[in-house]
Amino acid sequence: MSFLCCVETGGSLVSCSTTDGGWNLVLRHRLCEREGAWSFQTTTCPSAGRTVALHTTLDNSRGITVPFLVSRRASSDVLEVHSLCPSPSDTLVSHGTLNTDSGGLEKNLTVLDGPTLVWGQQEKVCVALPDVDTGVRGFTKRDIVLGGFIGRSGLTVERLWAFHCHHDLLLLLVRCSSSSDCEAEPVTQWCCLSVDVAGRGGKRGELDVRLVPSHRCVPADYGCVAVCVAVCQFWGVGGEGGMWSETRVLIGTSYRQLVVLRGGIPVHCVAMEATPMHLQVLLVSGDEVVVAVKSVDRRVKAYSVSSCGEREVREEGRWEGVSQTAVGDFASLNRQQLLLLLAPDGTIHMKSHTGKKQNRTEI
Repeated sequence: MSFLCCVETGGSLVSCSTTDGGWNLVLRHRLCEREGAWSFQTTTCPSAGRTVALHTTLDNSRGITVPFLVSRRASSDVLEVHSLCPSPSDTLVSHGTLNTDSGGLEKNLTVLDGPTLVWGQQEKVCVALPDVDTGVRGFTKRDIVLGGFIGRSGLTVERLWAFHCHHDLLLLLVRCSSSSDCEAEPVTQWCCLSVDVAGRGGKRGELDVRLVPSHRCVPADYGCVAVCVAVCQFWGVGGEGGMWSETRVLIGTSYRQLVVLRGGIPVHCVAMEATPMHLQVLLVSGDEVVVAVKSVDRRVKAYSVSSCGEREVREEGRWEGVSQTAVGDFASLNRQQLLLLLAPDGTIHMKSHTGKKQNRTEI
């Protein structure tokens, strides 16, 4: 298993791969550009354990966006959380450990701003919040039992998508299965939850969880066939000077479709050549984003999506033979780019949100 992400400060690329003896974290600093190619300085940080997740997100304690690495040592349910300090130190900073009491987190662990960790475990969703009052780096885990919201027992979380919408509000999209003696086969269940990590009355650590009607967010007909999900926020200034914001949910389905939902209503549906497996969103402006869709056949297609529902979704580019993708300001252009790691030649393509190819380089 391997991961790829971008360091927002300094335009460096971070990759992490799991080996038999542990994991290797590789940091490539972009030094300079000569004749259209970048030169790099590479740093490798080997360690014991197995990588569970690698995400670039906000570290609230330092107020900067950094890569967070979550790993688990062999034969242990204890997760170790580290952040990477950007150059010149290139050191891993420990954010503490967390006992999960569950294996197999690779498929549904998400690292959000904070860092806040979210994952599914049997019949519940677990949310781990960073301790901010004790002065000691660590996490406080809270459990959300799904049976109280779905009204069924014997639930098992199959897939979980977690997103940080704004401030302290999280959006959780959960697909689970339930079985009983009266049913020959497990029944698929779908629910949408909003979680305020500030809690009722602003008491942090006490989650305020509410069920969102699925027809207003992601209807069950789409949730039960979802393979990958992304959420994008649009905002702008209204006619009277007030700010407005809207949310779109992007879903790649097992029917080879990319569906754009607004308030639970499909506004666009794009037919794909292969089943989409991963979605990444690039911010273009307040009312436009570009979504990169990676399919099972290692093809990547980029589409522009606007807050104007009547505007068509436009294809911005396509690439083949892509092993991994990442989003960030890798070229220090003050705007996001899409990084494409091509296999098997190991080159990088960088695409800015204007669609202009920036450069290509060997890594």
